Amino acid sequence: MSGPSQAIAGAMETQIMAQDVSARNIANVLTPGFKRNIALVEAMDKGSGKSAVTTPTVTGVTLDLSQGPLQPTGNDMDLGLRGEGFFSIETPDGTLYTRNGAFRLNENGVLVTQGGNPVLGESGQIQIPAGTTKLTVGSDGQLQTDSTTVGKLKIVTFDKPGMLQQAGDSNYIGDAAGPKAAAACSVHQGCLEASNVDPMTELVQMMATFRDYQACARSLHSIEDSANKLYAWARS
Repeated sequence: MSGPSQAIAGAMETQIMAQDVSARNIANVLTPGFKRNIALVEAMDKGSGKSAVTTPTVTGVTLDLSQGPLQPTGNDMDLGLRGEGFFSIETPDGTLYTRNGAFRLNENGVLVTQGGNPVLGESGQIQIPAGTTKLTVGSDGQLQTDSTTVGKLKIVTFDKPGMLQQAGDSNYIGDAAGPKAAAACSVHQGCLEASNVDPMTELVQMMATFRDYQACARSLHSIEDSANKLYAWARS
């Protein structure tokens, strides 16, 4: 493949990857706590010597950690976060972090995610006593049943949020990001934080990327057509 053709093919590959990122965002518009993914594109040299070309390349995906809107649900087990902070959850793969506060009680009275993973308090799993008629969660994450304090949510922020890695649609691996106690984060009971994805923005981005892909495809076809004609002329 010639230098120009290689560069165009590289651009097309990048556009496909960017489309995948936008598609993931759109698929999670209704996922509580989901943070918009942003494709990181850099100009990179590919090949060596005279065949080397510079082409845009997706080098990774970062997160838009901006606040999503808090939506009232009327469910006392739903908890929304405002500010920089993540809930801590216990999973078979270790502690993960999430902004998705759609919680419930399991058969043992332990506060868990919808997937069944225990939500962590500052002293471990949070056990709600049997027969509890009212659960109150304060803005500082402290949980009370009737008039008894049963724990405080372990809410963390990160020294290096750019190092968060996705582990599912709204869970994140954060050990390398430097988790620490969140200072400027409030809990809102009876609410869920909605995704911060703007579907219209993503659709416009997808259409623009698709048009760029089509333009590259036409250019690549034109180069190949010219090369074939030149080859046929040389053989005649």
